[in-house]
Amino acid sequence: MFRSGLAWSAAVAGLDVLSGRHLVLIGLLIVRPCCVLLTGRAWRTAVAGAVAIAPAVVCGWPDGIFGSPEHLAFVASVVAVTAVAVVAARIITVRRPI
Repeated sequence: MFRSGLAWSAAVAGLDVLSGRHLVLIGLLIVRPCCVLLTGRAWRTAVAGAVAIAPAVVCGWPDGIFGSPEHLAFVASVVAVTAVAVVAARIITVRRPI
């Protein structure tokens, strides 16, 4: 799951940069922390989310929306989903049967 999340976010960021201003795919970067959440490891989920936030910020330039309210909303959504995914991963870890 960790590697598939990495591959997904790299593909989304690449497509977003290649599409330029015509298509904004920043919102799809939330898939990475969601994929890693399924491992039940809060630390890995946090790292995956942090690595997904970086391209969310950077992709604002080729999309032509850097610093705009729209861009901030996209980045905030990636941050919010990351936070929820980390909490959910922690809950999964705590409630695992022995």
